[in-house]
Amino acid sequence: MRRPWTIALLSILAAAAAASCSRSTPITSWGCSAPPEVEAAWRETDDVQDLCGRKASCWDEKVAATRSLRDRFPRELLAHRVLARYARMIPRDFPSRDALRSELEKAYGELARRYPKNPAYPYLLSQLERNRKKNRELLERSVALDPGFAWSHEALVRSLSWRPAEDKKSARAHLEAFARICPAKTGVLLSLLASFDDRPSWEAHAPSLRAATKPEADHPEDLKNLWELEFKYADPAQFGALREDVKRQVAALRKQDRTDDRQWLAALEDGYKLTEDADGTRWVEDTTLAKFPCEWTTTQIWLDRFQKEHGKFPDVEGEAQQTWLDDELAEMEPRLAQCPDESLLWQERLQGVAMSEASPPESVVAAGERVLAILGDVGAQPVARAWLDKGVALDRIGPLLDAAKRQIERDWQENLAYGIEGDDLREARFYHLYDVQNERVLRVRLALARKDSAAAAETLANLDAAVNDLEKAAEDPAEKSMSANPQAELWKLRAEADVLAGRNEEALAAYARSIEKSPDDRKVLEAAEKLYGRMHGGAGFDAWRRSAQQAAATASQEITRAVRRPLPDFTLTDIAGKKWTPAELRGKSVLLNFWATWCGPCRSELPHVQKLYERAKDRKDVAVVTVSLDDNPGLIEPMMREEKFTFPVLVAGAGSMTKWAPSGIPQNYIVDPGGTIVEEQLGFGGDGDVWLAKMEERLRNARAPAPSSK
Repeated sequence: MRRPWTIALLSILAAAAAASCSRSTPITSWGCSAPPEVEAAWRETDDVQDLCGRKASCWDEKVAATRSLRDRFPRELLAHRVLARYARMIPRDFPSRDALRSELEKAYGELARRYPKNPAYPYLLSQLERNRKKNRELLERSVALDPGFAWSHEALVRSLSWRPAEDKKSARAHLEAFARICPAKTGVLLSLLASFDDRPSWEAHAPSLRAATKPEADHPEDLKNLWELEFKYADPAQFGALREDVKRQVAALRKQDRTDDRQWLAALEDGYKLTEDADGTRWVEDTTLAKFPCEWTTTQIWLDRFQKEHGKFPDVEGEAQQTWLDDELAEMEPRLAQCPDESLLWQERLQGVAMSEASPPESVVAAGERVLAILGDVGAQPVARAWLDKGVALDRIGPLLDAAKRQIERDWQENLAYGIEGDDLREARFYHLYDVQNERVLRVRLALARKDSAAAAETLANLDAAVNDLEKAAEDPAEKSMSANPQAELWKLRAEADVLAGRNEEALAAYARSIEKSPDDRKVLEAAEKLYGRMHGGAGFDAWRRSAQQAAATASQEITRAVRRPLPDFTLTDIAGKKWTPAELRGKSVLLNFWATWCGPCRSELPHVQKLYERAKDRKDVAVVTVSLDDNPGLIEPMMREEKFTFPVLVAGAGSMTKWAPSGIPQNYIVDPGGTIVEEQLGFGGDGDVWLAKMEERLRNARAPAPSSK
């Protein structure tokens, strides 16, 4: 009779042997479908980031379950794909991510050598490879081994679809190959078409995709992609009929009882937005809040609702701001008790208590500690900023900034590992430098908070170097706009350091330079006015301020002259069905505003665009026109009606972000009566009255005759 411990040991050894055998068993099943259990595991990966968030134990459980699945289905490619996908999705600062990736790379590398004609292994290695060039080479090797291997064709479409025209032709060929090999994989094909802006491919497959995508099917997420594609490639005159189709499909979808299915709820939410069904949208939100209360997407629903009920956070400090913060923090308490590990909720809590005059210092420290416990080094910089804002835990901020610096360097090395080149590398370097200067700003603020003049001087020198590097790296309008704020912040901090050292004249000059870079910063204006009053009394400050702001206006005019270029030719249809060309705008000074429904700053700016439109709509010499860059133009009209906007909206169509506004949104072009763009502005500063006054002035200037060159 065997002893219990002997039986246990034999069981462990048997399990280990079985797992070892399963991992050495070659993959032979790589067709278009897999056993239902494996397909279900793949679908579950779409929800895992919402489910696990920053909870390491959740990720560990999912990886362990997927290992078991792979070992039970060793020949099924999809079981291996699930595990490889987890290796990509685990938060990249988690040690388990790199450990899993290294383990799989080693295993699949050995199997690729053992089975050199098997296309599954170079494909799986490509899913783990960060370097874009090597990733492409592995996929091409897989296709060369077996042109009938569908999944490398699918991956190549995604890899090539955002590349130049010659790559687009290749992407189209791989898409057709995948569709030919796996015609029943409707959902994958819809997903590829949604990520690949190519009208001919859509038109070729649209009839069969429409026929195959039904509300009664097991994959409601396919409906979301179908609706997006329908609106993306339709003429706006067809939007009404499309909306009726969506309404019928949503009604059929709602009849199913799948409230535990996030993707079913997400499809319903999209459908209700497209059909402007406010009650349906509310039902989806209520159901999501009840079923999935502790996920960051649910927190976002709660935050959006709070803002709708209480209005946006007031711009001006005072009683209104404090009341808003008190209400938010009070309503947040029961959610925090229910969801003690939800990262977005705690970040919002930290920001709120740091800004609230009523919050005791210990509450800010406690909120920061909770954020650090959840986010680790990722939370170091926001916690340091909140503690500095409140002036608490100053002795702990230095180590936090060291952690933030390590995180910035890790992110940069991760980008370099992708093997990006050319404009992609230049852009990544700009954003890296932007992160570096943000971290150095906090180091200067820490020195000032400690009233350490020597440390302030040293950290200011480091910040000055970082801002100069950032300014040199800025090339496109978006980057130049982003680099202006760090310059303004640098001069503000120099002014504060000069005040600390008793150099008031130098401080006032530094405030003037800060105002040149950011003329509407109220806090800088208030600090400068206070210092000016101590030095010279109240009289004369208004003239001093106007002088500083005039310098900012002059600098802006120099940039305006540098961006003069013809308005590109276009023919676009607005949501009312009218076609527009540049000829429609000739003889007028024009504000051309680019936006999208998903863009938060755009939605903050649009009410002021509406005000400008109402002032100009009856004039013959001025026009206010907007261009939507939405991937799903079906979302435009519901938002317009909800917000009561009436300005013209031209639908830019598929691929519009690369065709129209490559530097980002919101973006405004001022066009003169001759059809020349005389100024472009990126971003929205938040002060609508200032924005409105500036735009009216710019439109007036655009109508003025050009100065004579004689």
